[in-house]
Amino acid sequence: MFPHKNPANLASRGTSAKEIMDDERWFKGPHFLSKSNIPDFIQGNQVEKVIDEMDPEVRAKVLATMATTNSSSVVEIFKRYSSWEKLVSSIAILKSCGKQKKLKLKELSISDLEKTEEFIIAAVQTVHYPLKEEASLRKLNPKIDNTGIVRVGGRASASTAFTYQQKHSIIIPKRSHLAYMLTKHCYEQISHLGRRSTLAAIRDAGICWIVNEPRQVKSLLASCVSCARLRKQPETQHMGELSKERLEPTPPFTKHSNGCLRTLLC
Repeated sequence: MFPHKNPANLASRGTSAKEIMDDERWFKGPHFLSKSNIPDFIQGNQVEKVIDEMDPEVRAKVLATMATTNSSSVVEIFKRYSSWEKLVSSIAILKSCGKQKKLKLKELSISDLEKTEEFIIAAVQTVHYPLKEEASLRKLNPKIDNTGIVRVGGRASASTAFTYQQKHSIIIPKRSHLAYMLTKHCYEQISHLGRRSTLAAIRDAGICWIVNEPRQVKSLLASCVSCARLRKQPETQHMGELSKERLEPTPPFTKHSNGCLRTLLC
């Protein structure tokens, strides 16, 4: 039924009592009910419906679009890199080109590299720690900074002897490719000095806290080809086979020899 012929609209649209009393639709209904020829839409015949766009009961069509980014797919791209420096520089260049809307390389500033590092770490943490409150992190008293990165808590916030990065290091998930790249980066910075020196370099840098880092460093050293060559144990001469006489059991003095040369020389 068309809205202007429906008597129920008089009460639902805020009509005054005087207007209802003067309107015949409220007492007698629509005019077509008193006619002998009932309209086609009442008899059930198919008629073309014309919708008035100005009708307030017609809902406006709203088209909404939403762009989503899958963090797991972004992290899979990180696995194509084996160097932390190359990964940061590559992602920074891509981000700068995206902002300029055209492929134009420029010199990267320190702030660009730092923002890129935060972007990479946040993407990895989102995949490994989606709830930001994992049970495995409770011992580290985690906290979230202004950029959304999970950091180590602790009780040294009031200290002035350390920087903010040293007091609240970034938590890096174990068994992640990011942990491997950061460990390798510190390992190469100290020129392959060893396990203890690598652990000291990671902790002295104060940038990240790698979960279960001793095992991560040990795994890296075991896969380093250069260290395997330089720290290889020296080869030893393989001893020959024993003679038959030395292997057969015989009574004492069965086979012996006398030293006569010394007697002649004296």
